[in-house]
Amino acid sequence: MRPAPRRVLPVIAAVSLATALSACSSDDSASDSRSDAPSSSARPTLTGCDGPAAPKFTGTTQAYDSVAKVDQDESVGVQTSEPTLTKVSSGARGWAVAQLKVHASVLTNGVFAVSPDSFVLVDPQGKQCTRPRTSALPSPLAVSEIDERKSVTGTVGFLVPDDADLSEYSVVYVGDPSSRTAAAKWSSEGTAPKSVSATTCSNKPSPMGLEDGVERTSFGGERDTIGDPRTGAVQVAVSHPRPKTLEPSDRHPNNVDGLEVTVKVEAVGSVAFVERNMFQMVDGKNNLCGYSQLGTEGENLSSDLVPAGQTRTYTLIFWAPKGSASDLKDLQVIYRSRATSNTGDAAFYNKNENPPYPKPAPKPRPSGSSSAPSSSAPSGSSSPAPSTGSGTPAPSPTS
Repeated sequence: MRPAPRRVLPVIAAVSLATALSACSSDDSASDSRSDAPSSSARPTLTGCDGPAAPKFTGTTQAYDSVAKVDQDESVGVQTSEPTLTKVSSGARGWAVAQLKVHASVLTNGVFAVSPDSFVLVDPQGKQCTRPRTSALPSPLAVSEIDERKSVTGTVGFLVPDDADLSEYSVVYVGDPSSRTAAAKWSSEGTAPKSVSATTCSNKPSPMGLEDGVERTSFGGERDTIGDPRTGAVQVAVSHPRPKTLEPSDRHPNNVDGLEVTVKVEAVGSVAFVERNMFQMVDGKNNLCGYSQLGTEGENLSSDLVPAGQTRTYTLIFWAPKGSASDLKDLQVIYRSRATSNTGDAAFYNKNENPPYPKPAPKPRPSGSSSAPSSSAPSGSSSPAPSTGSGTPAPSPTS
C-alpha cells in the first residue's frame, strides 16, 4: 500500500528548501532583500520603520499568541508573541532590535516549509520593518521543515527606532514572502478566535441508509447475524465507542481525537471476508466520522478472511474534532456486507441514547418506475481528499 503523497507549503516561491537553507549565512538565519540595515547612520527622525509598504490583510486581526490557521486548507497553525525591544546592538545609531517569538505546527498532516521571511513587523504607518543582516538573538528561527511530529519555534528580529512604542505595531504573516497579501495579522487590539465546541464528527452528511427491516443492535457485546447461517453468515458485535488521544502521526490529522471501537466478527457456515470499509460511524446529526484507509495507528483491520466457525476481534478508530470525542452523542456504527454499498445491513448504537440516523431505507419502487435509486455510490470512508493547493492532502473529514 502506497503512503499518501506529502505536500510543501509554498513559503519559498520557486526555490527548494535545500537552496533556501544554503542561502542563509551561518550567523543569519533570516537574510533577504528586507534584511539591510538603515542606509543612514544618523538617528532616525521618523516615528516608524524605513521599509516598503507592508502586505495588506483584509481578515480579522488576532490577539498575540493566538493560533492563526494558514495555507489554503488551514493546514498549518502559526503564532507570534507581542514584539519587544531587546538589548541586542543594532549596529546603527538610533535603531534598536525588536524581536518576535514565533511558533508553527502542522494541524492536519503533511510536510511544510516555514521561513522567517514570512513574519513581518509593521509600524503604525503601515511600513514593514527591515531585519538585521546578522542576528544575535537567541534561538533565531531558521528556514525549517515541519510535519505532524515536528513543530518549530524561534525568534525573528527587526530594526525599529530605539524609542518605538511597539504596542502600536502589528505583525502579519505571508505564506509566500513575495506576496503582497498577508494570510494572518496580530496586534495588541486583536481578538483571540473563539473556541467552538464541536457537536458533530464532520460536516460531511452520511449517504448511508439501512436495509429495509433492519433493527439496530446495542453496543457492548450484543450480536447481530447478517446472512443465512445455512449457506454462510457473519455475526457482528461492536463495543461502545471510547475516546482515544491520538499521538502525532502521518496517518491522521493533528486536529482530531479518536473514537475507538472493538469489533468481533464470527464466520458462520463458511469463511467470511471482512475489510475496514465495511464499517462506518455516523454521529447523531447524520454526519460521517472520518477515518484513514491507510489505517490510523492502533487499528488492526485492513482486510481479512475469518475461517468458518471462528471469531476474530478488530480495533477500529474513527475521528472526532479534537476535544469533542467525549461530547458527541447518538453515535452508531453501521456494517455493510459490501464496502461499495450505501445500504447498511446492521447498525449498532447506545440504547440509552436517542435512536440515531440514518432512517431505514425506503422500500424499492415498483418495477415500472423509471427512477429507481442507484445501487452503488462512493464509499462513505474518508480517503485522502484532493488538495486545493500545492502539496499533500490530509485525510478527511475533520472540519
